[in-house]
This record gives sequence, structure tokens and C-alpha cells, in this order.
Amino acid sequence: MEDKKIKRHKQIAAIIGIALLVAMYLVTFILALCRFDGASSLFMGALACTIVIPVLIWVYIWIYGLLTRKKTIATLFPDAPSEEEVLNARLAAADAADEKNTPSADKGSSDT
Repeated sequence: MEDKKIKRHKQIAAIIGIALLVAMYLVTFILALCRFDGASSLFMGALACTIVIPVLIWVYIWIYGLLTRKKTIATLFPDAPSEEEVLNARLAAADAADEKNTPSADKGSSDT
């Protein structure tokens, strides 16, 4: 249930972002048609925002993932195991090796 809520929030955020980008370009286009003096500056600003804002959002999400040690959509190597997964695997391997090397109680005792 929570995965659906998170997915829904991401979809809403993406739609809002697309709407803002379209509105930014539409306002710039309308001002250019009205022969507004600063229309070229607004267009260059819109182009810069189209590139800079998503990059800044990605960096923010990436740093958040590093600080919280969680995998996010900005994780550089998403398929790599986390530190916790590596530690758990090493502990499991060590426990298995200990069980293999430790003789069991019924093998060592004989009633002869």
C-alpha cells in the first residue's frame, strides 16, 4: 500500500515539474510575441533552468542517499550491495564456517 502512495507522489511531482517547465516556456514565448524587450534574456534563463534545476535536484537526492545510507534514484551503483548487506553476508559465512569446523556432540561421544 505504501509503495503505491510513494509511486503516486512521485507521479504527481513529475507532472507538476512538467507543467512548470511548459508554463515557463509558454510565458517566454508569449512575451517574445508581444515584443517584450527582455524576452531573449527570459529565454536564456529558461534554458538555463531546464538544465540546472534537474541537475541540482539529482545532486540533492544523491547527497541525501549518501548521508542516510539509503539507495535512492540517484544512487551511482544501485545494483551494488549496501554495507549492511555485505556485513550480514560476511557474518553468515563466518557462522557457517564455525559450524563446519566445530565437531558436534554426538560425533565425539561413544558408548564402548
